[in-house]
Amino acid sequence: DSGIETDRAILVNERMETSAEGIYAAGDCCAGTNIQSGERQIIGLWANANHQGTAAGINMAGGNARFEGNILHNITHFMDMDFIGFGDNRIQGETLVFGSLKQGLYLKAVCRDGRIAGVNILDSYPVSGMIKNYMLRLFQEPESRLPPFQIGMLVKAGLTEEFIERLEAAVHGDQGRAAESENSMPGNGN
Repeated sequence: DSGIETDRAILVNERMETSAEGIYAAGDCCAGTNIQSGERQIIGLWANANHQGTAAGINMAGGNARFEGNILHNITHFMDMDFIGFGDNRIQGETLVFGSLKQGLYLKAVCRDGRIAGVNILDSYPVSGMIKNYMLRLFQEPESRLPPFQIGMLVKAGLTEEFIERLEAAVHGDQGRAAESENSMPGNGN
């Protein structure tokens, strides 16, 4: 018996320590913390593995580094189309849709409890990084708003200001503003 606790993966804490003293793990072999659910899960993505490996390496060298966790990710390129998904698809909430599956840029976001719970994006890699950044900021600073420069970048990537306003209204509980924007928003469809 190695003394290393497992459950579909090697279990580690935020220092990437296993249950066996002096042994660390990082990457797809270990389960980190899903910061949305608090569950210990495999979050198989190179960026997650990179952060875990950095924390493990610093701690093995005698430092004190922590990696608090990440959100679930799915990034796929198939048949000339990008599919990007962030967050826990089990979480239900207010659903906002931009674009059309037939038109190219398509974004579907689920908002709940002052956060973006999950996002699916088709054919807009530039939008995905900014939306993921916003999702993660909301975990640390629930009152965060998109700064004007990111709004401008999202508009340049294809979203409308009206959709961005609806997204922020849904996140921050301003339902009146969200409903008002929905009625006048171009690009809303399936």
